[in-house]
Amino acid sequence: MSNYKQYADSMLLPEEKLLHEAKVSNSIMIAYIVLAVLSIPTIWFPPIFIWRACVAHFVNLAITHKRIITKYGVINRKSIELPLDKIESLQLQRTWLGSIFGYGTIIITGTGGTKSKTPYIEKPVETRARLMQIIEWTKEQKQQKKA
Repeated sequence: MSNYKQYADSMLLPEEKLLHEAKVSNSIMIAYIVLAVLSIPTIWFPPIFIWRACVAHFVNLAITHKRIITKYGVINRKSIELPLDKIESLQLQRTWLGSIFGYGTIIITGTGGTKSKTPYIEKPVETRARLMQIIEWTKEQKQQKKA
């Protein structure tokens, strides 16, 4: 079992179901490692690229039928949990390199202004679409319970 899977499972509430796990793009990890190796003759660049690869390695995004859980950071770990019914907007940011290598940043904004910025997500367009489906499904389930 991967560390991420252990983390996602440990964050679940009783009877909460994990619906989607976003993965960090392998291409960004490989790109940072290659850049670190290629820049060995310089003093400053290898540590920067190694650091960026470490940051990318510690990104987590999980969606359950109740909330979205994000966790990121290397030294200062940050974890944000947003209930699905409190999500105000979903944004997708892609650089030109992200478009080429298939990764992007998903920004989730909660109704209280809480923002969760999750970088290096593989297949970000599909992940955003899946998030939207889950949010709409949650709204429909809530309306059916009220009726």
